Amino acid sequence: MKKIVLAFFVAFLAAGAFGVANSRGDFSTEGIYAWPGALFVHVDVSPSGGGWVRSTPYLLDCPSVCTRPVAASTALTLQAYASNNYAFLGWDPAGPCAASTLTTCTFTATAAKTEVTAIFKYDPPAPPINQENHTPREEGGE
Repeated sequence: MKKIVLAFFVAFLAAGAFGVANSRGDFSTEGIYAWPGALFVHVDVSPSGGGWVRSTPYLLDCPSVCTRPVAASTALTLQAYASNNYAFLGWDPAGPCAASTLTTCTFTATAAKTEVTAIFKYDPPAPPINQENHTPREEGGE
């Protein structure tokens, strides 16, 4: 359990060091059609290629469509999906999902701009085991 908590803490520190958690509301809404009084929700994925996030409603599907206008007080549900060889760690601690480790997050849009970041970590598969002596097989070996 201590290792999991430590890994989670390190991931959030790293995310903050790279500007993920500190970019609240710093995304562009230029060129996005919106109505008067619309709020904007933006989803990030860290690191790039680590996974994707989909929402219901409003069809956020990041990394393709990451910013959408929404009506005030709209409840959004985000679902994070890890790419191959990645694991979902959680949501950034500065966003509305407040460091949850669940892959699903539901929140209500109330700010003019809301940013949520899904954090993933690279999780390569274990090396193949040599059946004769139960040790990892050397690359190129039999």
